[in-house]
Amino acid sequence: ISGPSRTITDVKNEFTVSINKFGSFSSVHLKVIIDGLEVFDEITDQEFISFEKAFTEGKHKIEAEILLDDHFNQNNHYYKTVKVIEKPKILFLPNINYPILQVLEQLYNVEKRNKIPSKLDDYYAIILDDLLESEINDDSSVLMDYVSEGDGLVVIGGKSSYDYGSYKNTLFEKLLPVMVGGAERKR
Repeated sequence: ISGPSRTITDVKNEFTVSINKFGSFSSVHLKVIIDGLEVFDEITDQEFISFEKAFTEGKHKIEAEILLDDHFNQNNHYYKTVKVIEKPKILFLPNINYPILQVLEQLYNVEKRNKIPSKLDDYYAIILDDLLESEINDDSSVLMDYVSEGDGLVVIGGKSSYDYGSYKNTLFEKLLPVMVGGAERKR
């Protein structure tokens, strides 16, 4: 049974049961059970059976069994455990409904704000979308501490950021993996 061993709540994941046949068997009776509930019970001649499943938080067991009376019965039963965690909490600034939020909210518990809070311990990552340096300046040292602890910071550019947002030669620029500047013409 292939598929993720870890995932987050309420996100559909694809799982595939691979069927290796030996000898004269052209089709087999396959049964797939998830957390005690039967989700597949058919005779098939396919080599792969795929299905999608979204889980709640906790540990879940997937079983696949080929119902066949053969010499090595123990290799007809397989298990997979999937650990499901709560959606990580991220902070998104500014509190405007940008299109990227549709994707982020499927994967994360997104908190939208207009200002960076003084305590950031609860967030898995912080996303700053097209902010002026003046909107970040007072919080640059808080962000530096946050990033130095190994937490994530994503800075999305736009008309109010990087060279347009006055990031050059600021404390916030030191957090970025790039140097801020405009392109110059050269011969």
